[in-house]
Amino acid sequence: MGAHIARLTRFWSSVALMTGTHHGQPMQVHAHLGLGTAQFARWLALFEEASAACLPPAGAAPLMERARRIAASLEVGLIPLPLPQRTRQESPA
Repeated sequence: MGAHIARLTRFWSSVALMTGTHHGQPMQVHAHLGLGTAQFARWLALFEEASAACLPPAGAAPLMERARRIAASLEVGLIPLPLPQRTRQESPA
């Protein structure tokens, strides 16, 4: 758990403070976890709660905006969209 917290600290330091301390491939790292929309919603709720508790509103707001963009990007990349089923008439020739 300590290694994960250290990685998260480097990641958010890079995001919030532009320290450049984290370099990674978040899609690849999270792909095997089978995340869904519920997990992203929960993560954002926890992140918002923690940022509101630890930061003044002027600091929490831009960080939350970044967190929402990161979550949306990961969601799009990790959660496959269901494709409509084709009928026989729509099938390519």
